[in-house]
Amino acid sequence: KQKMFFDRYHFQDLSLNEIGDEFEISPQAVRDLIKRTEKILSGYEQKLHLIDKYSLQKSKLLDLSAEVELLEISVVQKEHLKNEITLMIDI
Repeated sequence: KQKMFFDRYHFQDLSLNEIGDEFEISPQAVRDLIKRTEKILSGYEQKLHLIDKYSLQKSKLLDLSAEVELLEISVVQKEHLKNEITLMIDI
């Protein structure tokens, strides 16, 4: 339930009322569940530092992409490498 409510609210942009109507509960109950989920996720982030790790990895991949430009290889090879790096960033 937590995942469904969180997803609908944050990613599908539904209102608390819309979610509550769908599950036949009050908007306040939906809000409470979403807030509890956000608190749990925040606790995980404080322990795991995934956002910091992602930011560092993304920065390194962007640096790598810039280094590809300096390589003495064909334009096709450069584009291929840059596309592969972009795919890694977007994961």
